[in-house]
Amino acid sequence: MPLNAHKLATQYPDSALSIGLNIAEGNGRSTWAKGGLADIVVGAYDVNTRRLAEFFKSIDNPVYLRIGYEFDGTWNARYESSSSYISAYRRIVDVLPGDGVSNVTFVWQAIASPVDEVIEGRTENIQDSYPGDSYIDWLSLSWFLPPDEVAKLVKSQGQLSDEVLNLAREKNKLVMIAESAPQGYGLKTLTRANSGVLWNEKAGSGRIEKDADVIWQEWFSPFFEYIRDNHDVIKSAAYINTDWDV
Repeated sequence: MPLNAHKLATQYPDSALSIGLNIAEGNGRSTWAKGGLADIVVGAYDVNTRRLAEFFKSIDNPVYLRIGYEFDGTWNARYESSSSYISAYRRIVDVLPGDGVSNVTFVWQAIASPVDEVIEGRTENIQDSYPGDSYIDWLSLSWFLPPDEVAKLVKSQGQLSDEVLNLAREKNKLVMIAESAPQGYGLKTLTRANSGVLWNEKAGSGRIEKDADVIWQEWFSPFFEYIRDNHDVIKSAAYINTDWDV
């Protein structure tokens, strides 16, 4: 990642970098850093954070750093311990400015996904994992499904996104849609397929043809309308150009 980030910073000097810093201990299927959050808290990874600080100081680009992104995603092992997540998040934020970093905006990113609610069988209170006003510059979320699409009696993409925006307004913070993609849609093939058994059926199954205008009206138009309708807080959006679950 550092090499890629450096390349982007130097080849596109007038751009801003959005960097996701994964501090999870695993993904639910495998473990890669058992005890990692506790180690961050006691300073075991400060040397790594300071290396990151040196990179940030070496570039002129503004950086949006998403620490422990999608903290409410069940696939991010150990984020379910909100106290551990908050303490690790705070440690990283405390170390970076202490090393003279001044071009980083700290971003707190929720998944805001109804699929996560299906997996966990409950609705989370995202404020349980809120590190504190002084540790967060922007709030953010992920957006993959049409805003009103509902299955299995969970909240919709739009409703979960509203929770993030409402908190941002309460805290007087700005919002970034940090990840977005039309999940299930094939933009080259002009199709839509199922997104997985937890949501409907096996990912990629049930593929049907969709006219380009229909795809625009089902996913893109509501996405941009949501941004427009909430332009008081949404000030940035990142789009992932990929065919996902098609």
